[in-house]
Amino acid sequence: PMGTVIQCVCGKQGWMDAMQGPQDMPPEMVAEMGNQRERDLWFVLTGYQHLKLQALPEESNVEGRPAQAVFVASDRVKNWTIYLDKETHRIVRMDYGDRGITGAPVEAKESFEDYRQVDGIWWPYRHRIAHDDAPLANLTVSSVKVNTGVTADTFKKP
Repeated sequence: PMGTVIQCVCGKQGWMDAMQGPQDMPPEMVAEMGNQRERDLWFVLTGYQHLKLQALPEESNVEGRPAQAVFVASDRVKNWTIYLDKETHRIVRMDYGDRGITGAPVEAKESFEDYRQVDGIWWPYRHRIAHDDAPLANLTVSSVKVNTGVTADTFKKP
């Protein structure tokens, strides 16, 4: 119903192209996109050495499976906990403080399921998001392509 929406952020600047056409992002939206990037699964997997992690002592349960909880100390993402499947060591859920659609604070839970290997990388093909335990989004990946030749021109504002 909304058509195509493109969002691009580089450093402290960003632009978007939606129904109103290309326009600069307001600074607060750029900041929120930075928060989203910090907790993005790909960023966590490839930039984990920059995260301040602390394993929590108690075993957790995620979707009926034992999981190890890891607290992430972050200035950008509040109350952030990552849950790793005890057997596969893959990320199965992330909990964190966020803002809901109305802008009010919510407790967000992102679940990652149906991992499949793509060019040597395990990637979840199902991703669920809930705010205050109410379903917000269910995403299903149909295919993943790695290094398909995206160029810098892709990110230039039209």
